Amino acid sequence: DIDASRLIVMSPGAKLPAKQWPEEAWGRLAQMVEADLVDRSGSRFQIVFSGEHPLGARLDGMISRYKLRAKSYAGTSVVELGALLRRARLLITPDSGPKHFAFALGTPTITLYGGSDERRWGALWEREKHHVVRACPFDLSAEELMGLPVNHQMRCITPELVMEQVEKVLGDLIP
Repeated sequence: DIDASRLIVMSPGAKLPAKQWPEEAWGRLAQMVEADLVDRSGSRFQIVFSGEHPLGARLDGMISRYKLRAKSYAGTSVVELGALLRRARLLITPDSGPKHFAFALGTPTITLYGGSDERRWGALWEREKHHVVRACPFDLSAEELMGLPVNHQMRCITPELVMEQVEKVLGDLIP
């Protein structure tokens, strides 16, 4: 029941705490996409959240809390994730494994970068398909980060900043 022409995959999981974007930011971004983003035919985009099985309860809770129409595909196999990403119009994710999978499949991405360097970990080819969102430098010193949350650089990224990139990526599909 998912129309691939309007499919956006959001994969919020990241093993390293420094790469985790806050749940409330994911929820707000999903609300913005569901409320504001329609294609030229007037149809809304469909969000599917993906992630490892342990993330499932958190994703279900977020979908409920933010009253989203999104679906959770947490716990899918690598083959199923590949099929989902191959059909998607866009993947939104922190610097994590699904990003690399989408690169290989040719699926456009928006990657949220905190403390990692997109010049090292970003796309090696088709860079025009793979967009970077960063809100502060990746190379802050230990002194600059002292006393801040471990994911401070990710917390600097706002849902509005990501939504700007979503609209750019999907610009040919939306009025």
